[in-house]
Amino acid sequence: MEYQLAPELLSRFVESLRAQYDERDGIHVSDLIYCLREAYFKKTAPKELTETQLMFFLDGARRHVALQSLSGVECEVRVEGLGIVGTVDMLGTAPIEFKSTRARSGVPDHYLRQLGYYVELRRTTAQLIAAIPDLFLRVSTPSNRPSARR
Repeated sequence: MEYQLAPELLSRFVESLRAQYDERDGIHVSDLIYCLREAYFKKTAPKELTETQLMFFLDGARRHVALQSLSGVECEVRVEGLGIVGTVDMLGTAPIEFKSTRARSGVPDHYLRQLGYYVELRRTTAQLIAAIPDLFLRVSTPSNRPSARR
């Protein structure tokens, strides 16, 4: 027996997800951590999400909700500065980001760039990244890091 997601449900889910992100205002950290050309085309000529992409998103969202419910700290915190907007997964004494990855080894560079923006926007010197996929990793920045303003 073969199963598949009903096309009308897939369309509804994808449209809901797209509407959630299309309503965002300003320049987001997520626009800056990847190739800028890619960010431009995501805003001006977005591609349709695939069922696979939707499933990856839902898996990550499930992990976020579960871990955030256990954290006891402020979650989904909007941070702003330098004309940039971001949403930190959790904010304790430092920004905390939950990530799941299909990467074979190491921490993808864009995860670290994202945390770097949050550190700068919060004017803090430590950052955390968690759940890669079962690894909890602390990444610290030197207290004398250069400012993003040049």
